[in-house]
Amino acid sequence: MPPNISSPAPTTVCTSNGGDSALSTTANVLSILTFALGLFASYVALISATRGAPAEIKRLVDDLRTTQKEINRVAGYIFDDMHYCNPAP
Repeated sequence: MPPNISSPAPTTVCTSNGGDSALSTTANVLSILTFALGLFASYVALISATRGAPAEIKRLVDDLRTTQKEINRVAGYIFDDMHYCNPAP
């Protein structure tokens, strides 16, 4: 039979009365403030990036319409030239 070896029970020494230390509390508050600052900075970046969006969308649509008119104009010349070069029999 193996010898009965018992280890002593671990001892826990508590030096505080269960509360956090001042350094721990300060670190927790600073981490919460840092998170709040990050959220605020993200919100400000989103607002500044989308502030001029309607005007930018309108400008893009106008540019696309202008490009479409130019393509149609050029295509009209190409198809008219092809019609004149290859008359129907």
